[in-house]
Amino acid sequence: MESIRTNPINAVPLLLESLVTVEEQENLKDLKSELIKIKDLFSIVKKNEEELLDTLTVVDDYLCNLNLQKLMEVEEEICKRIRNSSQKLLPAGNNNNEAVQSSEKTFQHLKLDKRD
Repeated sequence: MESIRTNPINAVPLLLESLVTVEEQENLKDLKSELIKIKDLFSIVKKNEEELLDTLTVVDDYLCNLNLQKLMEVEEEICKRIRNSSQKLLPAGNNNNEAVQSSEKTFQHLKLDKRD
């Protein structure tokens, strides 16, 4: 049997399959209902993660090629795409304050390290 941690996209279908097998013996309808609700969650998260990584790859390409002029031209659109992708990955109701504060601290450390 596949491990849930090594293949999260197949986790829920595997559990549902196992539940069907034991369902005749035990009443696990609530658990089955919850699993059905989140059945596509991992694939949605993966898609949103890929979307964000695609945008970050575009930024990396501009920086690696020193194409700063073009990066400045598309900066607003890239920022919008990053915000949208980030929001899709955050839990509902999270306003991203913790992530922003953590990122600001990390960025400050990077700037300080460059000075040393």
